[in-house]
Amino acid sequence: MRFKEKEQIREMYNLYNWKCFVTGNPVRERAHILGQGKTSRSKWGNDVIDNPLNWLPADGLDSNNLISIDSPVLQENVASIILTNQLTETEKRKMINNFVRENIKRKRGKYERHI
Repeated sequence: MRFKEKEQIREMYNLYNWKCFVTGNPVRERAHILGQGKTSRSKWGNDVIDNPLNWLPADGLDSNNLISIDSPVLQENVASIILTNQLTETEKRKMINNFVRENIKRKRGKYERHI
C-alpha cells in the first residue's frame, strides 16, 4: 500500500471518528462500497474503485458486507456521484452515505424475512 493511500484511509477514518459506519464500534478495516474485484474494476474503472468516496470504515466482515452495494441501480448512482464534477466532496459523501444506508436497510430487511 502506497503512502498516499494510507493517508487517504487515515483521513476517512478521522472523518468518521474511527467508528464503523454500520455499528459505531471501533474501526478495524476499510469497506469498499463498490467491490474491488475484477468485475467491478472492469465495469467502473480504477478511478472509481480506488476513490476514497468508495470507502467506508467497518468493524469487521458483517459490516463490510452490509456496506457493499450489490444493487445495480444503487451501484450506478454511486459511480455517477463519484465521477461528477458538479458536486463538492461533502455533497458527494452525503449522497453516497444515504445510498449506503438505504442498501443496509434493504439487506437487513432481506435477512429478517428469511428468519
